[in-house]
Amino acid sequence: PMAALFPHNNFVPPKRGTTDRVAVGEAPGEEEAAQMEAFVGRSGKMLDGWFAKIGIARDALWMTNVLSCRPKNNWFPTDAKARAYISAVDGRQAVQHCYDNYLLPFLRSRQWDKVYLLGGKALHWVAKKSPMLEWGGTPLPIPDLDAERRVAVATIHPAYIMREPEMYPFVFADLQRPLVPPPEHYDIAPHPAALNSFLGKPFVVDIETDVPPTRIHLFSLSNDLFHATACPYGGDYIAMLHMLLGQVKELITQNGIQFDIPHLRRHGATISQNPDELTVWDVMLCHHLIWPDMPHDLGSLGRQ
Repeated sequence: PMAALFPHNNFVPPKRGTTDRVAVGEAPGEEEAAQMEAFVGRSGKMLDGWFAKIGIARDALWMTNVLSCRPKNNWFPTDAKARAYISAVDGRQAVQHCYDNYLLPFLRSRQWDKVYLLGGKALHWVAKKSPMLEWGGTPLPIPDLDAERRVAVATIHPAYIMREPEMYPFVFADLQRPLVPPPEHYDIAPHPAALNSFLGKPFVVDIETDVPPTRIHLFSLSNDLFHATACPYGGDYIAMLHMLLGQVKELITQNGIQFDIPHLRRHGATISQNPDELTVWDVMLCHHLIWPDMPHDLGSLGRQ
């Protein structure tokens, strides 16, 4: 359909790289169409900077797009705005044609170490997922290649970051995300004496309560990456937790100033016997202060 509508459009082929890593964007822009090379315009220059920050040179990356030619006014054929030049049926058919005949054969041409999906269109067509705020930064398989092997990670398109620069912290975190998450270790209901290992150290505390919150059912502690201890809030565990909270000098929480700490105090806990020496880090509060315009749900926090 696109070739029939715009017979003089240039086909923009994949840009070769020296590694088995590829960046897949949405569609060529004006500069890409003129030079017949992916990501040479403003978005490409921004992308080069992103990858340079994580130690990947432009020459190392293969680059391509879901759509192989520039859409009119840069309106992707399946977008509502594109109804000005193409019907919804023809728009989807146009993208499907490019995917089936150009992008998918290209992706099947080699065993990729990592596939960077730039923008919601690449995420949708390649990984069959949406929306970006939910799936960005998550290691994903490419179903049309291998439904099990997680080789792709999606992030926000450079053109979107130009309009919403406050979202950039997501991008930097997404691009560095390992495809194989580090192993997590959980110690569930250990002997209460095992909690002595947290004495004299900074630690994270988190509680789980009824809704609405009246009773604490569970508390979790951590002072090491990817390691956590979870205990029922009862019996000797209560005395151990209260003892730890009474001596702590540095405490890390998630919404703890508003939620966890007040509820622990209502249940008899003293947060540090020397409050003048206590430092409390509240991850959610810090996130609001540093990035006030970003989403603050748990998924967004975890993505960074």
